[in-house]
Amino acid sequence: MATPVLGAVTATVIPLPVTLVPWLLALFAGSFLYIGASDLLPEAREHDSPMVGVATATGMLTMYLVAQLLRGH
Repeated sequence: MATPVLGAVTATVIPLPVTLVPWLLALFAGSFLYIGASDLLPEAREHDSPMVGVATATGMLTMYLVAQLLRGH
């Protein structure tokens, strides 16, 4: 319960360079997605189907295309 408060206090005390913020957001978003995919959906790791790899590659490609579309705006 104290961790979000500690994080907010730390963020206000230690200033981050503006150029570092997108990299940190990408790191933490990727970590969150990994945790969600590996711990909340364990059945995805249990199947040795080639479709798991295809679905993963499709998801990665979709995220890349969305990022490219958003970059253009």
